[in-house]
Amino acid sequence: MNTIVRLINLKINDFKNVREGEIKTATTFESMDKSDIVGIYGQNGSGKTAVVNALYLLKILLDGHKLPSIKEYLIYLNEDQLKLSYEFLIINNLGEFFIKYNVRCINGKDRLEIAYEDLLYKKNIEKAVYKRFVTINKANSKFGDSTKTIKKSDKVSIDAALDFLPKDRSLVFNDKLFKIYKKILNEKQISIFYNLKNDFTKNFHVISDTQNGIVLANMMISMDINVNETTRNINYQLNDSIVIESELYKYLEKSILEINEVLRVLVPELTIEVNKIGSELLDDGKEGIRFEFISLKNNRRLPLRCESAGVLKIISILSSLIAVNNNPNALVVIDELDSGIFEVLLGQIIKALNENGKGQLIFTSHNLRILEVLNSKQLFFTTLNEKHRFIRLRKVNKTNNIRDMYIRAAQLGGQSEELYDYRDVTDIKMAFLDVGLLND
Repeated sequence: MNTIVRLINLKINDFKNVREGEIKTATTFESMDKSDIVGIYGQNGSGKTAVVNALYLLKILLDGHKLPSIKEYLIYLNEDQLKLSYEFLIINNLGEFFIKYNVRCINGKDRLEIAYEDLLYKKNIEKAVYKRFVTINKANSKFGDSTKTIKKSDKVSIDAALDFLPKDRSLVFNDKLFKIYKKILNEKQISIFYNLKNDFTKNFHVISDTQNGIVLANMMISMDINVNETTRNINYQLNDSIVIESELYKYLEKSILEINEVLRVLVPELTIEVNKIGSELLDDGKEGIRFEFISLKNNRRLPLRCESAGVLKIISILSSLIAVNNNPNALVVIDELDSGIFEVLLGQIIKALNENGKGQLIFTSHNLRILEVLNSKQLFFTTLNEKHRFIRLRKVNKTNNIRDMYIRAAQLGGQSEELYDYRDVTDIKMAFLDVGLLND
C-alpha cells in the first residue's frame, strides 16, 4: 500500500498575535486521496499569516534546520514560550494511525530553542489510546511506550547526545539521535518516523508572503521541481542567467513541460522555455548548466522578466498547485494566494483543484471571490478575540452566498465572535481630514 500522510489539525498558542487558535482540515481516512482545501480570511494583522508561519516552523523542525531568530518575535508579547500542536492521519503498510506532534519553544540567546517535544500515535481502532513515540524536554526524556526496555548503555548514549546536540533545532526529528533511540522503538513507531520525516516532508511546500513580494517586485521567482519523488527548489534571478547542476537540469526541463500544459490554458498562448546557454563548473567541481527562462507568446520570445508580476506569480506557484492536483501526499501552504492574480481566474483555479485534486492546499487571501467557490467547512475567518482567533461561519445554508454572509457579519456581527473592527466611512473621511488640519 502507498503511504499517505495528511495534516488534520493545527493548534496555536502564544504564537505571534494568536493567544489561542485552531485550524481543522476535512481529511478523514476515507478521503485520503481526495482534495482538501482550506482558505483563511480576515482583516490585516488579524492572524492569517500566523497559520502560515506555524506550518513553516513545522517544516523547519521536520527538515532538521535551525529555528528562526528571536528577532522575528514569534512568541506572543510578554510570554515566555510558544506552543504548537500538529495532528496527522497516516496510512501505510502497517495500518491506519493518528499522530500528534507537540512542541514548545523558548527564546535562546539568538534563536528560538526547543523546550519540549513529544510525538504520540494510536492505531485507528475503537477505544485505542495514544502511546508515546518519544518525549524530550530539559528535565526528562522518554522513548517508546516505556523506559523499562532501555539498556543502560543506550540511555547513556541518549543522554550524551541530548547534552551535545544543539537546542535550536528539533531533537525528535534529529537523524543522529534517531539512530540511537531507534533500537528502543517498535516497527510501527519506526515506520511513523520515516512517514513524517520523509514521505510527508518531501511533499510539503510553504510559500511565504516574502517570496510573493520578491516575485511581485520583479526580482526573483522560486520554483519547486520534482526530482525522483522528492522536491528541489530553484531560485531564479530574473535579471540574470543562473547555473544549476547537470542532473537537476534534466528534471527542470521535465517540470517546465508540465507547467506549460497548465500555463497555456491559464494565460492563453503563453509558455516558457529553458534556454540553455552552456556548460560551466560549479564551486564544488561538479558539472553545471547555465540557462535562462524565456517567455513565448504569439511567436514572440522575450526574457521572462518582461512578463507582468501576476504572470510571474502564477508561474512561481504552478508546480506546487500541480502537486496538489496530482499527489495525495502534497501539502502546499500559500500566503496571500490572491496577490497579483485576476480574481475570476483565481476562482477557476481553486474550483478545479477542489473538484479534481488529490492533495491538500492551505492558503490565506483577501480576495472574496473564493468564498463563492468553496463550502463553509473549508473556510476559516479570523476574529478580534485573540483567545479564539479562528472560526467557521455558523448558520450557513446551502443557498447562502458565503461572500455576502461574511461581509454582513463583518459589518453587523451575528457570529460567535466579532470578525472585524469596523470603521464607518465617515470615520475614515475624518481621519484624512484631520491630517489636512495638522498641516494648516
